[in-house]
Amino acid sequence: MNSSALSSRVCRLGYYRTGSSCLEFPLDCYCLAEIQHKCIDYDNKTRTRGAMKFDEMDCVCVDGFFRLFYGDMCKACPRNFYCPPSALDLNVRACHENLYTIGESISQVSACECVVGFIINEDGPSPKCFECDLNT
Repeated sequence: MNSSALSSRVCRLGYYRTGSSCLEFPLDCYCLAEIQHKCIDYDNKTRTRGAMKFDEMDCVCVDGFFRLFYGDMCKACPRNFYCPPSALDLNVRACHENLYTIGESISQVSACECVVGFIINEDGPSPKCFECDLNT
């Protein structure tokens, strides 16, 4: 038992009760009324961004997934969009002009590829496509 976690028979914030012990709860879990809950029990496409979370609202969609409203199930990021890591669930971004994705559930802008007839220029923070020179 972690005695520093136990105060007057009540677990401190960030700990959950198991028998007579208070334990720090792990990543992808949250603690509500001294009871450990796993994000995956609600939706297998959720996790926490860090440990020591205290509410179901701390469960966010995994990379490449999104949800429009709290309480919705996480959905795969649609084709031609990417869903980067974020503390927010509504983080759907379109690939730039002349870019597309091969599939769904993309989490990085670098997975966006140029359409036929364009070439990628990867200089800078996000890729951009430029029309191919007809002489090459």
